[in-house]
Amino acid sequence: MKIYTEPKVWLVSTTKLAEELFDKAGEIDQYLPGFDKWLANAIAAEDKDGEIAVELGGRNCYHSWHNPAGRTNREYIQNIIMQQHYSVLEHGFAGFLIFANREITHEMVRHRHQSPSQESTRYVSYGEGENQKEPTFVVPEMFLEDPNDKVTVERYLRAVMDMYNWAHENAAERYDKIQDRTMKRKLARQAARGALPHWLSATIMVTGNYRAWLEAMPKRLSYHADIGIRKVYLQILDKLEDEAPNIFRGLFERKTWEDGTTYAVLSGSDD
Repeated sequence: MKIYTEPKVWLVSTTKLAEELFDKAGEIDQYLPGFDKWLANAIAAEDKDGEIAVELGGRNCYHSWHNPAGRTNREYIQNIIMQQHYSVLEHGFAGFLIFANREITHEMVRHRHQSPSQESTRYVSYGEGENQKEPTFVVPEMFLEDPNDKVTVERYLRAVMDMYNWAHENAAERYDKIQDRTMKRKLARQAARGALPHWLSATIMVTGNYRAWLEAMPKRLSYHADIGIRKVYLQILDKLEDEAPNIFRGLFERKTWEDGTTYAVLSGSDD
């Protein structure tokens, strides 16, 4: 049994411009005059692929490839955000693999414009035996700082897993006559999983376009949000600031709340 105190986030996928876009830029320019030069300038500026895709989508609406104002990608996107023309932000995306507890993952699947794929307690068996996943937990650090509190938490988690194992074995006996072995295992796990606590760890992959991330962030970065999911979104913000700096860098201001935890608000806005 392992106990962690913090969720963890890894960037696993991001927008990649197709080679055809570069190979056929001259051909595209015949239909969209000025496109070839605009794309060459975007590449020379070393803008990120997702940011170029966002600007391409916006400029296509007005065929403003010549860019007489000489706007940089950042200036163009910041104007889009100011005008709240968020639809073009959907042309860039980022996907994250997240290790957290099920309390946090249950919150993340509520964002319907993102695409989650969550570890299933119906298909995963938790325990120390063969073909089982070692039970791990993500517990708020406040409950582990005092040695006596830590003992209490560990005692509770062992008791919970004992209950889960008992329920799993009991259900497996009841479904013993079922011929389909795979179905038998699923039935036993689904009967027992109700005993698992929200502190049980879970991995979840969540992919969203930039608009989906942007619209969720003010809610999940607020000090009103659950501390755990706020920690997840702060890590996501860190990575998006690197992956799409012209969109996310400088957009949020990090602050410290009364309890010492970090939260963030849109720059220039009130708490």
